[in-house]
Amino acid sequence: MLFIIPTFEQNKGQTVSIDWEIIAGFCIVNREDYDNQILSTFAKQMEQYMASFFHQPEGLVEVGAIGTQGEEEPCKIIISLLSLERESKQGMSVTTASGHFVTISSPPIHANLNVLIAAVFSDKRYREELSFLSQALTFMQITSSLAVGGNKYTIELLSPTLQDQSNIWTQFGGKYYPSVVCKIRRLTFDAGEVQRGAIEVSGNQNNVGQV
Repeated sequence: MLFIIPTFEQNKGQTVSIDWEIIAGFCIVNREDYDNQILSTFAKQMEQYMASFFHQPEGLVEVGAIGTQGEEEPCKIIISLLSLERESKQGMSVTTASGHFVTISSPPIHANLNVLIAAVFSDKRYREELSFLSQALTFMQITSSLAVGGNKYTIELLSPTLQDQSNIWTQFGGKYYPSVVCKIRRLTFDAGEVQRGAIEVSGNQNNVGQV
């Protein structure tokens, strides 16, 4: 992550305010793009695998929030993001000065996705619901990694406690569906690889542009 801040002569006692929320916005946009791309690829590959065992025109797997599909269950596997956690081991930011520019260089942010995979079916299709989840689980057991955009991400099945499961389903409205939780490891959010922000300081106004 790289930000280049032009320096300039200023009167004694004058301070310059930099809108760091704009800079953070770059990271948020990049994070959402990564999340969507990786979960969509995960769902597509699971769909292709499960198509060998099940057939239904409306599809078998989709990415979405559980409980937002309407009154009727979609009768398919729903992949939903539970949380995003940052890796604890990170490098340090480095600030260097060159001429009239100060460069702030930060290491990429490595993060993991905690993902819920649930078979969301109506009560009368409970046995089919369990069959879908069984095949989804098999897919994750034989698919230990995921390639997206030239990068490789690992898939790790988790074993949440009963209390963790209770908290998860309370978050999604209280109704339980058969499910498993997995972790997709080492996504890298590096704004410098996608977009470099340059802050042009002019008086009290800060404009963000491309370099």
